[in-house]
Amino acid sequence: MNGTPQKYSERRALIARKLEPFFEVSSMVPTNVSAQFEPDIFENSLMCSWADPQTLTTRTLFVYINRVQDGSVKAAEIREMIEEETLPTERDQPPEAYEIPEPVSGEFVFVLNYLSSLTAIADNCVVKISPSPVAIPLADLADVALDIARSVGCSTYINDLQPPVIDTNRVSGTWSTADGLVYDPRTPPN
Repeated sequence: MNGTPQKYSERRALIARKLEPFFEVSSMVPTNVSAQFEPDIFENSLMCSWADPQTLTTRTLFVYINRVQDGSVKAAEIREMIEEETLPTERDQPPEAYEIPEPVSGEFVFVLNYLSSLTAIADNCVVKISPSPVAIPLADLADVALDIARSVGCSTYINDLQPPVIDTNRVSGTWSTADGLVYDPRTPPN
């Protein structure tokens, strides 16, 4: 494929191919019913989500892409957010959030462990990847997130999304805790 994919379906397929080695996206089902998130707020936004086919909640993956006026300004905002929202960690504890130094000017990557997500910025394109549960170090997604920002981009696209039919009987309504335990409010405790 030459250039940036022009259709939502092409962009979603490209994102899935790039994330396949990390999340086995091919074993998941699409779950988002809209191609965009908050289109009045986020310019050229694109959203993809997948979930395990059995419960639609046990394993999920969300990818959000949007355009910003200035990637450096957005990076500064994320740094400020990290400073305000995270606590200092002990030496033997992994940090709640940090920036991965990038050798390319105009590119930034932030590991936001406390939000279970990674945010990458390439020029004016922001990519956020949020898996649940987090089964790999989020920093491992830095290169692929930047690659998605460069190859998928955040230009306008043709919205050809065919919303998935979601069987609501399969949705378990469970909640996951930070340590991966699952709680189903419909099931009485033992």
